[in-house]
Amino acid sequence: YQSKMSSKEDRAASAALRHTYITFNIDGTYAVAIGDVKEIIDYPKALLQPPGLKKHVRGVLNLRGSLVTIVDARSMYSSGTRNDNSNFESRKVLVFDRNGNHFGLVVDSVESIVTFSDSDKVKLPQLVYDRGEGSISTDISEAVEVTDSHGKKISLLIMNADSIANRASKSFAA
Repeated sequence: YQSKMSSKEDRAASAALRHTYITFNIDGTYAVAIGDVKEIIDYPKALLQPPGLKKHVRGVLNLRGSLVTIVDARSMYSSGTRNDNSNFESRKVLVFDRNGNHFGLVVDSVESIVTFSDSDKVKLPQLVYDRGEGSISTDISEAVEVTDSHGKKISLLIMNADSIANRASKSFAA
């Protein structure tokens, strides 16, 4: 495809395309497209504990008739332990539905909803992609620079929900 617009018009059209994301924290600020998240819930008080689950799978939740596998993002990405690791109650769960498979990603906190344009995207260094399978970098699709509510510029790493779903689905059985 070759654009009929000038590069100035291309930039203006690109800036006009806006994307909305939910930001969350797991030892850093990440974001996922708002349309990819079915809902956000508090960490459940009770989970089913089927035998044979991997260590980063916290259990299974019956959420209004749908079974949701709860996956601890911190443990799945080996990003260390949190000081209050036993206190999951303060954490949030991002619930996803990918092709009928429901899973919840446990995050430290949900921060905000941000909107940005394509012109806010920044190029990630190749080193980010060379960290190997199992690292969080394999689920990162891009980065953006946005202004937070305090007027400070921050960088966000955008995660690909399909990649997260693929990793989570491999976690369901030991």
